[in-house]
Amino acid sequence: MFNVRCSPLATCHYTVGRCLTLDTIPAHRESLAQSLATGAVPLDALLPFCDRHLVLPAVYYSLKTHGLTPSFPPALCEHLDQLLEASRARNRHILQQIDAVNAVLHAQDIAPTYLKGAAHLLQGLYPDPGERILHDIDFLIPQAQYHTAAQALIDAGYTEFPKLLPGQRTDPNTTQHYPALQHPDFPVAIEIHRLPVAPQSDAHFTAETILSQKQPLPGIPNVFVPSPAHQLIHHVIHSQIANKAYRKKMCSWRDLYDCYRLTQHVAPRDVLPGIQKKDQAEAYFLFAAQSLGCGDALYSTHNRVAQRYGRRADRALRHPRRHRYYLTCLNLCDLLWRSYLKRILQACYKKSARDYIRVRITNPRWRQQHRQT
Repeated sequence: MFNVRCSPLATCHYTVGRCLTLDTIPAHRESLAQSLATGAVPLDALLPFCDRHLVLPAVYYSLKTHGLTPSFPPALCEHLDQLLEASRARNRHILQQIDAVNAVLHAQDIAPTYLKGAAHLLQGLYPDPGERILHDIDFLIPQAQYHTAAQALIDAGYTEFPKLLPGQRTDPNTTQHYPALQHPDFPVAIEIHRLPVAPQSDAHFTAETILSQKQPLPGIPNVFVPSPAHQLIHHVIHSQIANKAYRKKMCSWRDLYDCYRLTQHVAPRDVLPGIQKKDQAEAYFLFAAQSLGCGDALYSTHNRVAQRYGRRADRALRHPRRHRYYLTCLNLCDLLWRSYLKRILQACYKKSARDYIRVRITNPRWRQQHRQT
């Protein structure tokens, strides 16, 4: 374990890891109790950190279950109890939304395979249903049923969200998923996937790969989730490669907690052959083990690329200001290339790129946004 006293950010990061692994590593309880009682880990830093990483309900539930909240102010405990109950109520509402979606799809003889957080919630991956915070509901269906599913949900009252600028609409036939669909009576948006991940993220992890080994959910007819191995593969590709967390040397604790829960059902080594970018996957598993305080029990490797990533990610936690400068430069370079230089070069030989630029330049809202920036 790296020294966690280097910065408040590193202290909070590694403390969250100890909180979330109390079920499997009871030895963490004593050190946590001492840190919380002495104020070595200040609550006014830890709780906002957990909130930003979308694991506040999970951390509080774990601390409360293991009797580590008596030193908390009573008003704080009451507030956290209310937050946890609100998260449970929201997830119950999301499950009702999934039931409604299933009814619409079943009428069209479509059997969805739920992905990511929706799959985890349906199969009870977490000790408490209020632990996981969901932003949307993702499900995968065969290409042949893609537009039928979208039209069925639109007929049921869903609309595309958010509203895009003229010319900004993407072609659902070429994108990973249909534009997000929102219903006024339900809390989250729906994303209908024809591909689990973008081809540039992993060309081998296809819809056919997941659908060939999908698993039914007991008590819910014609509804499926990916196999445990495919859930972990999808998690790694989505969080580290597609969302560029590997390049940014940073990980969301919601992702790390999902990884921890998934590895209770399938070993990381068993899924590596199914991931195209194995160095990045190994780096993620190693950093997850480092962050959770699990050590070799979760993952170990002699891969130098993975070990170097672990050191750099830890350095980013110990020196957050330096890391912010790195992210600023990285994001600026990406923005200049992706939004401007790349499109200008494509416009030299691609009509769609020229049309894209023309629509932007002639749109008053686009010009106003750029004048403001």
